[in-house]
Amino acid sequence: MTVGPVDDADLATPSVELVRWPEASGRRAELAAVGALRLLLVGPGDDVPLVIDDEEDWVRTPVDERDLWARIKGLQARQTVRGRTRTSCPIS
Repeated sequence: MTVGPVDDADLATPSVELVRWPEASGRRAELAAVGALRLLLVGPGDDVPLVIDDEEDWVRTPVDERDLWARIKGLQARQTVRGRTRTSCPIS
């Protein structure tokens, strides 16, 4: 699942891929290889992942929507500050 710009004013905002952890660890690796932003959704009984770069963060589920959006916005802000805005993920 990709969370991208909310409206046309946010088109320069990088999208964030939501990845279930650990079920979709292969998808995580694919996204990391291309530098895509990733938010790992960690199940209630699962071990937390080691964050491997600045394009990644994690949150434990179930998660409050406000907390989810805070993590997404944090990832997007780190990318924008570094001047590396990506509006879409290059792989599907």
